[in-house]
Amino acid sequence: MTNKQVEDKLTELVHREPFVPFMVDLVNGQSLLLTQPPVFDETAAGYFNSDGALANFEFNSVRAIRQFSLEPITRIHGVLAMDLKQIELKVTELKHRRPFVPFAFEMADGQLLEVLEPGLALDETGVGFFNADDALVDVEFKNVRAIRLLTAEVRA
Repeated sequence: MTNKQVEDKLTELVHREPFVPFMVDLVNGQSLLLTQPPVFDETAAGYFNSDGALANFEFNSVRAIRQFSLEPITRIHGVLAMDLKQIELKVTELKHRRPFVPFAFEMADGQLLEVLEPGLALDETGVGFFNADDALVDVEFKNVRAIRLLTAEVRA
């Protein structure tokens, strides 16, 4: 992406109401989750990472910016509430969708857990998968607030 494309996309996402977390994919393969609006100029952005530390990235290192869907597929606490069996069926459906579309579990504590590959092991209570860092992630359906599709808005 050009610096101008990154700046324009960040401007759009920062002014989205309500603000929705998004991912910044870097050319080195790293993905950054921005859960709060970043501050930025025409060449770089600063944000608070998942550890609460101030971090930054240069626009010339950005490969893509992916935003989360505004509408959750599933909400455990709210109008669109689904029981655990319905969540299991939805995850099974997403796992077998072709072509596979990455999605994220939005947890009750606000954490977002991205599922980038269809290799999931699931049962009626939860799912296990390997994240982008090859760490095993265990998700209990009872702690899921929503399931959100990840969309590739701008790709290099």
